Amino acid sequence: MKFLARSYNGNFPHFLDASLQKSLQKCNSEIDIGQKTDVNAKQYIKCLQEVLRLDSLPSNTSQQNISRTSSSEFYTTTMSVLERLDNKELMNISRQAIKEISVEELQAIHYPGVDAHVRNWKFSLDFSNCSSEPLDLVILVPSAPGGYMAREIVRNTWGSREDLQQLKAKLYFVIGQTPKQQPEVREMIEKESRIFHDVVQLDMIDSYHNLTLKTVGMLEWAVKHCQSAKFIAKIDDDVMVNFTKVIPLLHEMASQHIRFITGSLRRKGKPLDFSKWRDPIYEALYHSNKYPHFIAGPGYLMTNNFIDELLAVSRSKPFLHLEDVFITGICAREVNGLKKLMLPGISFKRPSPCQLRKYNIILAHDYQVKRRQQVWTRWHTELCH
Repeated sequence: MKFLARSYNGNFPHFLDASLQKSLQKCNSEIDIGQKTDVNAKQYIKCLQEVLRLDSLPSNTSQQNISRTSSSEFYTTTMSVLERLDNKELMNISRQAIKEISVEELQAIHYPGVDAHVRNWKFSLDFSNCSSEPLDLVILVPSAPGGYMAREIVRNTWGSREDLQQLKAKLYFVIGQTPKQQPEVREMIEKESRIFHDVVQLDMIDSYHNLTLKTVGMLEWAVKHCQSAKFIAKIDDDVMVNFTKVIPLLHEMASQHIRFITGSLRRKGKPLDFSKWRDPIYEALYHSNKYPHFIAGPGYLMTNNFIDELLAVSRSKPFLHLEDVFITGICAREVNGLKKLMLPGISFKRPSPCQLRKYNIILAHDYQVKRRQQVWTRWHTELCH
């Protein structure tokens, strides 16, 4: 039996990503440290160096040291090596992988760096009364700084404050900064914020390729301010959603699962080299040509009892600009006991109001701004045959 596999049961520190864990397990399976010979010790050190891409290991991890120590002492020594690999070391490893990708490909997705999301967040507009009362649901809606019309339509349709209040729910729009923070945009946002008290602004540049950064920031805000809510939802502002039907489904799921995230579950996602979902870096950083199961980005909902753990995992992972893959796929799979569930009644094909009613759709996506109000009104009033 191989030494580490026996002593550590194959479970490596949580901050080592799956590909590194797999490589370390390969070291264990190929080299029998239990024999404690000079040759095996030397091979194991070499394997560690290659896998972890380190120029050297601590001086106490020497060939002679390994040969002379007992299995328990060697276990302690080896674990001390692994535990010195903090987030900074992981990011350095990731930077090496990034160097293999062309500058043009990185520029095409405006890649901000492997550790762009590891930061201290500031909220320049922040209404922190989220936890002043027990809530069933807090809805976080990422929105562009200049997206006044989109936000107003949400307030007049599925995000109506009166309707949500009856459901014990609150909604907050989350925006970033404009590239040059134009004074007129800033002024309009501050005015809107004073009127509605529902805008949270993050200290990051707002763009499509920064959506992962934005989502991490909004979840950090929720952890800080919304601890009393049972559920947290991330819903895009081009989505139509019927929370009267959604919230009972969440409670039903919660009666069967302690921790879950739900929405449109994707099981066969792969990196693409075209379209706005272009992803030239996942394979280099995560050493796989398939994404883990994830929940599609337009809308997902989760229990509010693991988000701090989800964020802790994210800080040890190299940044990926595809927010749904990164948050609900890569990071979520490492949260203990977290289930990914399919939410029934989702359509991303812009169904007509009658189709919404006929097929009992509760969440639909990708309606143009000028159609959203009309679709919502007809969805709730139109007689269909």
